Amino acid sequence: MRRIRILWPAQDRLCTGARIPGEMNQAASPAPASRHSRLTFQSIVSYGIPTLLVLFVVCALLPTFDTSRQHANELVAAVKLRQINSLQAKYSVDHPTQGFSCVLPLVWSGEPSRSGDYNLPVSESGTASGYKFALSNCEPNAEGMILHYQVTAIPVWPGATGYRAFCTDDSGRIWYDQGGSAAKCFVSRRPLP
Repeated sequence: MRRIRILWPAQDRLCTGARIPGEMNQAASPAPASRHSRLTFQSIVSYGIPTLLVLFVVCALLPTFDTSRQHANELVAAVKLRQINSLQAKYSVDHPTQGFSCVLPLVWSGEPSRSGDYNLPVSESGTASGYKFALSNCEPNAEGMILHYQVTAIPVWPGATGYRAFCTDDSGRIWYDQGGSAAKCFVSRRPLP
């Protein structure tokens, strides 16, 4: 079999499978595989790895695109802490011999329910909008009055229901901790804008 040089656009190749009309009766030799149809290590590296990197970056950033629910939960938690502060002040005026309340349901409503308790619009476990609320450090003094209290709001599932922890005390100021820790919130005392 004779070799014929065929010029293709942008490249020239030596085609070994071409036949000259006089050689039609000879056994056909297999045509070589095209250089573009073979899967090579170079093609895997040049196309596969960048594609995987792009997919990895997209998957890693996907959860950060939708943080509106967490921010809304944080806003609700801060608003509830402001309400608790104002209601604690009202409670201490309404109950001058007791001072502040150490039980959150007692401070919520100005009107007692049938059982005599006040209602806080959180669940029985003290959660609301993905945050867990807790009242602490409200020890009575020698006369039995409670002069100080602390309230914390921490995410029920950090990162899913919220990011920051919020805290307040009888001063009425609200602070936050970026890491979601109630203890660090009172230590760092970063004011909420």
